[in-house]
Amino acid sequence: MNFSQFTKRSNRWIAKISNRNISIYFLIFFLAFFLRLLPEIIIRTYPVGYETITYYAPAMIQFQDCSAVSFIEFLTNFLSTNQPFENTFVAGPFFYLLMFSLVEITGDNSFLILKIVAPVLYGVLALSFYFFSLKSLKFSKKTALLATIFMIFQIATLRISWDRFRTVLALVFFFISLILITKKDSLRNRVFLSGTILLTVLSRDYIGFLLIIVSLGYCLFEKKDFKKVLVISLPSIIVMILILNPVYLNWNYFSQESIFFISNYLWGVQDSLSIFIISFLLILPLVIKGFSKNSILNSMLIWLLLGSFSLIIFPWFSIPGYQRWLMLLVFPFSIYATLGLKKLNFGKYSSKFKIFYMSLILILGISYSLGTFSYVILPNSYIPVNMVQSSIPWNEIDDVKEVLGWFDVNGVTNSTLLCEERFLGWTQIYLKRDTVDVKIKGYIAGGSPLPIIEGIFSRQIYLIWYIDNNYSGFEKLYSKGRIAIFEYTLVS
Repeated sequence: MNFSQFTKRSNRWIAKISNRNISIYFLIFFLAFFLRLLPEIIIRTYPVGYETITYYAPAMIQFQDCSAVSFIEFLTNFLSTNQPFENTFVAGPFFYLLMFSLVEITGDNSFLILKIVAPVLYGVLALSFYFFSLKSLKFSKKTALLATIFMIFQIATLRISWDRFRTVLALVFFFISLILITKKDSLRNRVFLSGTILLTVLSRDYIGFLLIIVSLGYCLFEKKDFKKVLVISLPSIIVMILILNPVYLNWNYFSQESIFFISNYLWGVQDSLSIFIISFLLILPLVIKGFSKNSILNSMLIWLLLGSFSLIIFPWFSIPGYQRWLMLLVFPFSIYATLGLKKLNFGKYSSKFKIFYMSLILILGISYSLGTFSYVILPNSYIPVNMVQSSIPWNEIDDVKEVLGWFDVNGVTNSTLLCEERFLGWTQIYLKRDTVDVKIKGYIAGGSPLPIIEGIFSRQIYLIWYIDNNYSGFEKLYSKGRIAIFEYTLVS
């Protein structure tokens, strides 16, 4: 193709993009971007989100401080010295690579980068979902726009965007891949599809797994050759095996001891139902009314429902991560709810009801983002009351910083500081002591520090926790507000 032919084709392509289309794209991106930006504006100093401060920010800040170190050397050092949850990097390396690139290019504050990246990712996700509705589901522009607005303002989607940046990035490639799968088969299309599937896996492994499942389901429903999809997905499957998180192999969520099994099982059932009710009770009647046969959506729905509720049916062999699968139901549900809303017919009151209903959806989404109102009142393990939150309350951050400042001066050398997951990121960022001098040892949120003490051979063991600590063997040394440093006194 010569330059003249390329110019003519480009002009024809540009001519197809009308001002109206550009306006729709801008509207979709702006709605999602601004909605996700609201909590970042309210909390100006720190990025909102649990994983944001627990995983992303500490890694980016440490990379920023040692920018001369190569990515691989930094990665190895970070995993071996400061990161107790070693699977963090391998479960989404592409996102970290993008963040490190931004730090290198801009040299800017990592907090600021994360505060901007979050709404940008949400805007791009909204656009990818719109194009998926338009191209793969063959919706009209009006229906695709309505479904996208529905999705943007759902609490489940906002919760994903709150701190699951790797998941959001992976979902962008997920919907792009589904568009390519439904396009006419060609060599170029296969190459692009192989690339987008791989990027999905590298952005977040379980979204890549979902993509392969949905792709195979689509081929089976449509009676297409699923062997082609397997061949195209082969590089991604290999990568997925290489970065496999060992926790995925732990199928048994519950203790087999009867007394613990009953309590844990009942808690799991309550938690999954609470998350489902919070996320979807308001739209469930429309979802049921709008349900229709579609090879892609049905494939997606079958797996997500299985992942969401297998712990109820098969508690000893349930699919790990039911909370994550529950959140992802928002995407097929948004489509079904849109179709259900269009089918509603109350005579002359239909239009008024639809306007009222969509207004309610918008108000609830905006209120959740602003933190002014929330109907998240049921106890659950996954959905915060609103988006104006971090791993700890905002009014406790200064207390944590002061307590860590005291420890910088008074902690003994060759010691270990135990940090529950919610305090981990803050400690990695604001503790100035050399990590060779003081080791930071994290443990899972809601867990106890006692089981990990036996494997620690430090001169002294400390714990950062709330002043109402009831862990035996820990004596309070210093506190500020509700936060305190404890010393373990039962070391033999």
